[in-house]
This record gives sequence, C-alpha cells and structure tokens, in this order.
Amino acid sequence: MKRFPPREAILDQLAYVLDEIEALKPLIRRVPAIVLESRPMSDTYAINEIFAWMGLADKYLWLPRMQAVVKGEEITGLEEEVKTRLQEEGWRIRPIGVILEMQAAHRRALLDYLSSLTPEEWERGVAGPEEEEVSVQELAYLLTQEDVRYLRAVGERLHESHISLR
Repeated sequence: MKRFPPREAILDQLAYVLDEIEALKPLIRRVPAIVLESRPMSDTYAINEIFAWMGLADKYLWLPRMQAVVKGEEITGLEEEVKTRLQEEGWRIRPIGVILEMQAAHRRALLDYLSSLTPEEWERGVAGPEEEEVSVQELAYLLTQEDVRYLRAVGERLHESHISLR
C-alpha cells in the first residue's frame, strides 16, 4: 500500500502556492515583460506560461481527475486540453497580474473541493491511466510535487534573467 503525508499536510502544501503567489506579486510585477514572455528554448515554457499552466491544470486537469476518482470513474489524460488553452487563449503574453489572479482563483476552487471531501472519498482508489489504483490523496500529493517543480523552475528562470540582464 502506498503511503502519503496526512491529508492536512497535503492541503497545507497545496494552499502554500497561494502564499507564494502573494509573496511573488511585488517582485514579479517589476520583471520586464520580455523576461516573463520569453522562452529560453523553444521546447520550454515562458514564466507567464508556467504560472498559467499551473492555474489551467488545476481547473482542467487536476480537478476533473479528482472528481472522476470520487465518482469511481476512469481517469483520462487531459493534458492536451490544458496545452490547447494555454496556446489558444494567449496566456504567454497576458499581463502577469491577470495570470496570477487566474491561478489563485483556480487553486482556491480546487482547495475548496478537496476540503469538502469525506475521508472515504479522499482515500478511495480507482484504476489510473496505467491500470494502477489511484486515489484523490495520491493525485493531491502528486500535485504538490508538480508545484515544487514549477516554482523551482520560475525561481531559476528569474535568477538566470537577473544575471543575464546585468
């Protein structure tokens, strides 16, 4: 059986992104748009796209997956919808304040949903994409790991841009 941190610890970690957004706002709003919108390589996302991906994934990937688990339905891949929305809705060139507000709103909605679940719903498992059993708890934990990767990428990108702008 897979072991994960307690529910409250996972929810706290997911809520931490909201604190991180608030802490970053004064700093990131001073970063030139060219830095926020530029991709260091063609196969990597710009800072704006990283933040937008996080918010769009909360709404169109993670929440639907978690809802499917609670309903006992099969989990399907929804990454393509997030990628399509990211490109077609022009998130790369939107103002960073708009992106951060969208991300925070979607994270709050996800947290509200997760907080409403019973312990049974939180721990219930269904077959995942590769036939292994997946629970909401596991998906929420995986999301915390994804948050760390994305926030680290933003931090590294901001550091690199600071050095290159000198």
